[in-house]
Amino acid sequence: QHYDSSAQHDQPDIVMLQEHHLLADTTKANDLQDWCAKRGWVFQPLSALSSNRSESGTFGGVGFLWKQHVAVMGKPAVIEEGRSASLMVHTRALGTIQIINVYFEVGKTMHSGSSIHMDHVFEAMDSTAAHTIVAGDFNTDIDDISNWLEEQGRHSVVVAAPKGRTC
Repeated sequence: QHYDSSAQHDQPDIVMLQEHHLLADTTKANDLQDWCAKRGWVFQPLSALSSNRSESGTFGGVGFLWKQHVAVMGKPAVIEEGRSASLMVHTRALGTIQIINVYFEVGKTMHSGSSIHMDHVFEAMDSTAAHTIVAGDFNTDIDDISNWLEEQGRHSVVVAAPKGRTC
């Protein structure tokens, strides 16, 4: 079987969240997990970073939300605290796929700071034979990412996004 990109999908099965500002294992995070579970979803936030720069006292944080029927393999794994995480999912069509959720710094390009975050993503991609989807908030122009990937020799990486900034 092959994925039919023309198929109509009314609702997503997996949602990737960025900038949720939640610290793991807090009452608020636990309450949200319970609320989602009652509606047929699993919510797994990975901790935001503590900061005195924001009103909430945190910034960043990535997480996953998936329907309970999705064949998730284990818990999401932190790649870079507050910035990226991966989720392994079993599919009938492709076998195991790795989904990587990213949140990169605002105002940085791949040549001015975001490349260090992508290096961590590459390590996660290279650690498995599974197909990988990397998505999220790159906070930079898609052309910047595409050009940088080409410079890195990552010719097999396909960037599929609207033109312009991802946030």
